[in-house]
Amino acid sequence: MKILLLLALTSLIQGGPDRKTPQMLAAVAGCAPVVQVLPVQEHLSFSVYYQLGLIWVGAGDLNLTLQPAPLPGQPEGPLYPHGVAIAHSSDRINLFFPVNDRYETWFDPQTVLPVHYVRDIQEGKTRFYWEYQYDRQAGSIHYKHRSKRSNEEGQVKGVSNCIGDLFSTLYYMRSVDWSSYRVGQRAPLDLIIDGKPQQLSVKLVGRERIKTRLGYTNCLVLQPQLITGDYFKDDDGLTLWLSDDGRRLPVRCEAKILVGALKADLLPE
Repeated sequence: MKILLLLALTSLIQGGPDRKTPQMLAAVAGCAPVVQVLPVQEHLSFSVYYQLGLIWVGAGDLNLTLQPAPLPGQPEGPLYPHGVAIAHSSDRINLFFPVNDRYETWFDPQTVLPVHYVRDIQEGKTRFYWEYQYDRQAGSIHYKHRSKRSNEEGQVKGVSNCIGDLFSTLYYMRSVDWSSYRVGQRAPLDLIIDGKPQQLSVKLVGRERIKTRLGYTNCLVLQPQLITGDYFKDDDGLTLWLSDDGRRLPVRCEAKILVGALKADLLPE
């Protein structure tokens, strides 16, 4: 579920603030500078809420895990950071629109750019599957796509050197060196969504101190550029709050959608 996955950026690992300067990772031409902020392993859980009039109701939950794993079909191969996101709708939403989605991404630990991606969607009566294999040297992506109406395989050529997917963007957003950006500046956010490359960006709005379930937190405020249409009515309708420390951990997200709004905050462990 795209909205649930975007709101997964609200997850926060328990622990005290880390004020150490993060280590810079390998620079990639044309991409935003990134730093080492991701742990080797983590488990993140949170809830998503939908605004119905003046009332917020539970829309679902999403769990993320990150741990080393080999690429699909290469059980004896090298290990990559492997992220998995599983989204479920709440019991109330299940009555008319059940959601059971799974996203996976394997990425290069030195650049935080994805190597392999899987998206397996079950939403209401909709079923479809996407798989991407990135070839950075050739500037192409090999894809597989299955749905009730199609079963295809092909290649997208001439893509950006920095291109990622919907799920790997979660890790990219956490890893961008936001200390190198001024308020109002934008970092590149190139994505391939449903087999179509999109050149987007993320704006650093400013800094703010907000109250969360863990108390008050100093945050960076970001606005990723969105694709208006099926879900969002404005291209700046999503706001993210990242902890303003060495880890840049997201603590809150709010989204304006075509009908109403969504928000998510950290679920304490």
